[in-house]
Amino acid sequence: MFNPNNLDAKSMKNYVSSMGKKVEILFKSRALYVKKSNLPEAGLGLFALKSFTKGESLGPYNGKLLTMDQCKEEKYLPLWGHMLDMTNIDGIEPYVALHPSKTMILRFINHAPNMIDGKRLKLENRVNVEFSKIDVHPYIEIKALRDIPKDAEIYLNYGPGFSKMFLKNEKLRNFYLKSINK
Repeated sequence: MFNPNNLDAKSMKNYVSSMGKKVEILFKSRALYVKKSNLPEAGLGLFALKSFTKGESLGPYNGKLLTMDQCKEEKYLPLWGHMLDMTNIDGIEPYVALHPSKTMILRFINHAPNMIDGKRLKLENRVNVEFSKIDVHPYIEIKALRDIPKDAEIYLNYGPGFSKMFLKNEKLRNFYLKSINK
């Protein structure tokens, strides 16, 4: 069985690229699995191993809580794009960010917009989960926004900055343009 703890993100991306068109599950949990994303040039993606119902938790978004001073440390600077802003959650001061754990399968959720150029995307290609506050560490979990069928890719909107960045990629932009509800 493939062990994600033995590969860093770059190695996993190279492993997926070397597989060509073959679809292979790289690793899985009881309810989720990771394989090549349906999104062009997105690398790996997270998929439902079972169906989820609207409001159901996919699990906690585990990671290390960081203070602002820790966030400024050289080892964390390249990881800013993977950190969650925790400043609006009461009771966790002095922490300001959550850096996802390398062993957490939920870190493979890809970003997706719900709309492009003011037009709504087809249901299967738009956001189907969201961050939800919980009262215990890690203070964040992932919940289904609607029913998610087995084998569907999981998509989350990480914010307008990610949409802007994603849509600069011509292949992703074209993928989403083809996915507009008509």
